[in-house]
Amino acid sequence: MGDGLSIQAETLEDRLFIQWKEFCPSVPTSADPDRIGFGMRMCDSTVSSSLGGTITRDFASKGMIATLDLDLMSVAGSQTPMIDDETVLAG
Repeated sequence: MGDGLSIQAETLEDRLFIQWKEFCPSVPTSADPDRIGFGMRMCDSTVSSSLGGTITRDFASKGMIATLDLDLMSVAGSQTPMIDDETVLAG
């Protein structure tokens, strides 16, 4: 699979699960692969404090997969969310 983006979202009870896949070959770097930079810390903090959830990332040679587990009411506010059982967007 070449360059691109795939986003899948699914609701289950009071949770919203999002899987974000970026397809792009990784270029080896000299940096520590376990280093958590500013962007990752900011995402982790926002997901945890504002959206009542968690985010995990898997970096591979073909790209990155981020999985978000979010509190549905934190995402939707006080309105009932309008999300189908599964939504797929591909780039």
